[in-house]
Parts: sequence; structure tokens; C-alpha cells
Amino acid sequence: DYFLLSKEVGEHSGYKGEIEFAISDKQHDNILTTTTASIQALYTRDYSSVSPGKYKVGIHPGFFIFRPSLQTYNDLVDILRKGEYDPKLGWYGKTGTFWGSMTTRGLLDYYYNHHSNMSGEAKELNRCVYNNLGASPHIRENGKKVCRNRNESIELNTCQDCRTFISLEKIKVANLSVCRDPWSCYLHDETLDSLKLCREYHHHWFLLRRELENAWEEFGGGGQFENYEPSPKIGKERPLHFLGYCHSLGEEGQGAGSSTESYIAMKPPNSDQRGPHLDPNQVLYQFRSPVDHPDGMYNRHTDNTYDNVQTIVKPKKHFDPEEVIFQFQEGHPKRDRIQG
Repeated sequence: DYFLLSKEVGEHSGYKGEIEFAISDKQHDNILTTTTASIQALYTRDYSSVSPGKYKVGIHPGFFIFRPSLQTYNDLVDILRKGEYDPKLGWYGKTGTFWGSMTTRGLLDYYYNHHSNMSGEAKELNRCVYNNLGASPHIRENGKKVCRNRNESIELNTCQDCRTFISLEKIKVANLSVCRDPWSCYLHDETLDSLKLCREYHHHWFLLRRELENAWEEFGGGGQFENYEPSPKIGKERPLHFLGYCHSLGEEGQGAGSSTESYIAMKPPNSDQRGPHLDPNQVLYQFRSPVDHPDGMYNRHTDNTYDNVQTIVKPKKHFDPEEVIFQFQEGHPKRDRIQG
């Protein structure tokens, strides 16, 4: 909405107020005068990759929003083709080097923060709200604890700990790369407050999974959801946390499909569907009429040519995809009427 509605809302402060930037006191006044139309990209930085003595970071590829632009696309292609990357100085000698600096992290950092063709601005967002990794904000250097983000300070109490800084309800985008995949059935140490957010991430993921399967069962109504039965919740491991989807605890680094088979996988909706599997797109193509043949029903081929299809189903101006597919399900009262 921030980008798509910018032309309509102009300088509407409400949209700017909903975006939480990563800003310092010096930048604050500039942020307040920034219009939505001037911003070309929103991103977070990969502070989790910082190590002692190496504080340069690029744009985190796990979360990136940009204003669509053919000019930007052509610029990026041109940059890659020229390949002006220095192993010590980075892209065109401006970005420096860091983890992933030669790839997406560094390329996007160069373009949106250094390239001369970039009209407008790119803004770093608050990493605790957007793309929250649940990672530690500190490292130890020369025996002293310091902030990964050099713009923050432990002494000034500005080192933002995303594990405790914000509640789960206020996080807009969660990134599970640090906390591991929920389906690994890994249980983070319940005695450590620093892992509380990771535990909440995993539990919330299982809640969403249960909600989705229950919705398929209750409101499917037919088609590929006909007679859908959720996977059994028979796991005995920490049922209040894993909600019955884990037989046992996964080990560190262990994912779904491992030898212990600790995770009870979600059953795809169409794995128990009645009748043959149908590609919804192929079904809908048969009901599309080209402009130059408004009265016929035509079967679309891969080369975009059409053959007439004899059918008593009359063409409609608008089709409900689900209703079209339902007519092809075994036992549907309209199925016998469809020919061709």
C-alpha cells in the first residue's frame, strides 16, 4: 500500500506514520519530510552477519520492497554485465566488502545507496518490526560486549535487542532463518529469555497451521477440499507447544524428513480429492472466448490458438473459478451435462 497508493495519497502522513524506519536523531527531521513518492526502496540490513572487526553489512535479501521500475531493472542488468566489483572495495569501489557483498546484499546496497541513476531515496526499516530474525544484537570484541550495529551503543542504551524489544503482535515480518524451521520440531531452551521469541515464532506457526487445516475441513465446500481430513494430531512431544504435530524433539540442524521422523507433515488438500487431478488453469482456458470469436467456446493451446469446443454451457462474462472446477468433480450434478 505504501508504494501502490503513493500517487493517490501524495504526502499523506498516515502512511508514513505506519512505517517504522531505522533512524538516528540526526536523520529524524529528514524522515518526517520524506514523501511516499520519493522513496524507491525499503529494506533491512543484515546485522546478524557482523563479526569482530567486520562491521560493514549489506541489504538483507530475506526482506526487500521496491517500487517497480523498468529503468531500475535495466540499470541492474547493466551493472551486472559490467561486473565492476573489487574484492577489497566492493561494487565500483563504494560499498566495501562484507558477507555476501558480491551477491544480492552488495548489489542492492550499491544501487539504492550509491548509483547515480537512482532518483529518490531508499530507507532502512526497523529490523525489529520488519524481518525480525530473533538474533542477538551483540558480539564480543577484545573481551567487551559491543553492538552489531555501529550506529547503536550499549553505553547509551540504544542497542536494540529485537528478541525482547517488541511483542510478537507488533512484528510485521518474521524471519525464521535464525530460529530454525518449526517443522524441525526443535525446542529452544525454555530457561533462556533470549530464546523466548524463537519459541513464540514456532508456537505461532503451529497455531496457523492448525487454523488453516481446520478451515479447509470446515469451509472447503467441494473441489480439491472435498472431504478434507487434517493430519492427525497425535504427537506426544510438548503438545501445548507443538500442538500434537511432533512425535519427538528434533536435534540441532535437523529438519523435516530426517531419520527420526519427528514431524507430522501437513497433508496437501488434493491428496484425498475425489476424481482426477485437475489443473485449474487448463479448465478455465476452455471457458475463455477470444475477442474475435465472442459466441464460441474455445480450447486454448500452448501456442495461444483456439479450437472450438462443443458444449451446452453458455459463455459468461465472468466465471467463478471454483464453480468451474466443481463441475468437473465426480458426483457433481452438472458434470454429465458437460461435453468436449
